[in-house]
Amino acid sequence: MKNVFFIFLLFWSSNACSPTAQEYLDRGVAKGKLGDHRGAIADFNKLIELDPGDASAYYNRGVSKHKLGDKNGACLDWSKAGELGLGEAYEPIREYCN
Repeated sequence: MKNVFFIFLLFWSSNACSPTAQEYLDRGVAKGKLGDHRGAIADFNKLIELDPGDASAYYNRGVSKHKLGDKNGACLDWSKAGELGLGEAYEPIREYCN
C-alpha cells in the first residue's frame, strides 16, 4: 500500500507543479491585463515551448511586445499567428506593421 501511495504522490506532485498550456495562456493574458507585459511574455514563451502551433500564444505575445515598444517583435508574432490560422492577427498588422 505504501508503494501505491508513493506512486500516486509522485504522479500528483509532478502534475501539480507543471502548468498546462491553457494555464500559461490564462496566466499570460491576466498578467498582460495587469500591465505585467514582461511576465506575460515569459508565460507565452513557455506556452510556445509546450505547443508551438498555438496561434493565440503568438498573438498575445505580440500584444505584450507592442505594449513594451517592440514593434518588430510584435509584428513577427502577429504574422506567425496569422500563418497559424488566426485571422484576427492581420488587424494589428494592418494597423501597426505597414
